Amino acid sequence: MSPQNIIINKVNNNIYHPGKSIALYIGKKLIGYVGELHPKILKKFNMKQSVYCGEIFFDNLPNKNLEKRKPM
Repeated sequence: MSPQNIIINKVNNNIYHPGKSIALYIGKKLIGYVGELHPKILKKFNMKQSVYCGEIFFDNLPNKNLEKRKPM
């Protein structure tokens, strides 16, 4: 997998801020999110500062990079 294969789209959920977060895809497979939490979540927890986080969905990553290597 090379960086050219990664597609960056807008986030469309209630967890991440729609204008300050991205969804990462390889083809049609969602591999993760990165960005600022949604303002509604921050308000619910009475947080006044921005909070940034990310998620990686390892099950959606290509298997060839996750295989065990054989000892030489």
